Amino acid sequence: MSESDLKHLALLMAVNCVRNTVVEDYHAQGKLNDLEMMEFNKEVANKIYTFLVYWLLKPEEDQRIFMNMMSMMYPSNWDNPTLTESLHPQLGIARNLMNIIASDRIMNNV
Repeated sequence: MSESDLKHLALLMAVNCVRNTVVEDYHAQGKLNDLEMMEFNKEVANKIYTFLVYWLLKPEEDQRIFMNMMSMMYPSNWDNPTLTESLHPQLGIARNLMNIIASDRIMNNV
């Protein structure tokens, strides 16, 4: 994966895993203004990108040091993660759209 791919992935993760959560509700309710929301979005995306780069692209020793450093903040009092059901229907919708686009291209000889 290239750095460009990781930047794209970091933005996807930031918007789908962080922004489109209760954080968006807080923004809609005025608990976070637009400037604060923009700063929050940038910080989250940058941190996810940094994490991905160290995890996937850096030399093994740097990966180990980085992961050890990050593990110091491990949230031992949080619940274990589970799959988020709200993201599953989006996958089905995307598959349907891709099938429609592919069928349209075949029918139009594109």
